[in-house]
Amino acid sequence: MDITPALKKARIREGISQEELAFRMNRSRSSVTKMELGKQKIHFSDAVEWFKHTNAQDILIATLVSFDPTIVAEAMRVMSQLVGGMVIWMI
Repeated sequence: MDITPALKKARIREGISQEELAFRMNRSRSSVTKMELGKQKIHFSDAVEWFKHTNAQDILIATLVSFDPTIVAEAMRVMSQLVGGMVIWMI
């Protein structure tokens, strides 16, 4: 499974530069560049940290289960509305 396309997509969607992401992850910019290009090995913990700092857990889940990230994002949105509605209804 190649997650490198998802890394860049997550960073761009969050609207941050490689420099900003590197700062958030306490890495060098060149390390972030190499990960995006698939030239540096990415451990699962690196991927989790990346998607956490880019607020893209939906893309991580979609990539892991090989779904389109937009479908996962929509499902998460609908589920949060349902759960939120249930909580309000119970009160």
